Order: sequence, then C-alpha cells, then structure tokens
Amino acid sequence: SWRIELQSSFRSKNWRKAVQGQLNPLRILKMMVSIPLRVFLGRRGSADSDLAGDAAKDLRALAKRGVRLYHLYCEGDEGLDYFHLVLGAEADRIARGDGAEFEIILGSNHMFTLQWSQDHLEKSVCDWARSLP
Repeated sequence: SWRIELQSSFRSKNWRKAVQGQLNPLRILKMMVSIPLRVFLGRRGSADSDLAGDAAKDLRALAKRGVRLYHLYCEGDEGLDYFHLVLGAEADRIARGDGAEFEIILGSNHMFTLQWSQDHLEKSVCDWARSLP
C-alpha cells in the first residue's frame, strides 16, 4: 500500500490534475488515512468497503457469464498491490476461482524490458489464449 501511495500519487499526471483542480480532496484524504491504518492494524482491504467499489461484484459477474479471466502481473507490479488492496480477502479467491488464471512473472519489470521476460509474457498469453474453447 505504501508503494501505491508514494509511487502512483507522485506521477506527473496526478500533479497536473492537482494543479488544475481536478482531484477530489476528500477521496485523497480518505485514502491517506484508511490505507496506512489498515496496514498498521494488519488488515487487508475488504471487498465490501467503499474502496472496493463494485470490483468484486463485477469480477464475479464476469465469471458467472463464463468469461475466463487471466490475471498476469510482473513481480512488484503496483497493479497487483492494488488488486489485493481493493479486493482484500476475496482477492485470492477471485483471482483463482471460477476458471480464472493468475500468474506473476518473477524477476520482470512492468515494461517487460528484458527479452526473456517478453518471451515469457508472449508464451503465457498465447498458451492461455490457445486454452480457450
């Protein structure tokens, strides 16, 4: 959660939004208070919390319709952190349940810069696509 707050929050596009008055200060305050408090108390996010919104419900609806999801992340991806933070205790069940597949490419960065990680990414996505009915 600290990586989400410190890295995502300080991107130039977010500073631009702040200068233009396009950020919601109450939402920012809520995030700044709730995330560290949950971390301090040793709690993960809850799929019923405001932070989760309808994410868990939407993922369950996709699974119910037979959509096969493939969650693919690089190691240390803040998207993976966000996935766990927002969905909380349901994250693992949603990621691996109802025909969903989940993979983390260890040692890769977000841009899949190294050739081996690009090859792994390509193979993983192609293998998953071939497995679809």
